[in-house]
Amino acid sequence: MKKLNKSVIAVLMLSVALFGCSSNGNGGDAEGSKGGTFSATEKGFGGDVTVNVTVDGDGKITDVTYTADEETDGLGKDAAAKLAEAMKEAGSAEVDAVSGSTVTSEAFIKAAKAAIEQAK
Repeated sequence: MKKLNKSVIAVLMLSVALFGCSSNGNGGDAEGSKGGTFSATEKGFGGDVTVNVTVDGDGKITDVTYTADEETDGLGKDAAAKLAEAMKEAGSAEVDAVSGSTVTSEAFIKAAKAAIEQAK
C-alpha cells in the first residue's frame, strides 16, 4: 500500500513538473486575445519609442507600426524598422535585438510586449 502511494505521488509530481509549468510557446502573444490594435511607449536612446501592435483573436501579431522620430538616423530608426518587420514575420514580440542599437531595440520590444499585454 505504501509503495502504491509513493508511486501515485511520484506520478503527480512529475505531471505538475511537466504540465503545470509549461508555457504556450507563443512568445509573449496574447492568447485568448480580444484582438485589435494596442499601443505602448518606452524610452529609447534619443526619445520615446511608441509601438502599435495589431493582434488577431488568437493573439498573433498581424501588424506593427511605430514612431521613433527621435532615435538616431541610421541606427535606432533602422533598428525600429527591422524590429517591426521581424515581429510581423514571427507573429510574435519574441525577436532578437538589433546589434548596435541595443537601447532602441530593448525599448521597442518592451513597448511591443506592453501593447500585447493590453490585448489580454
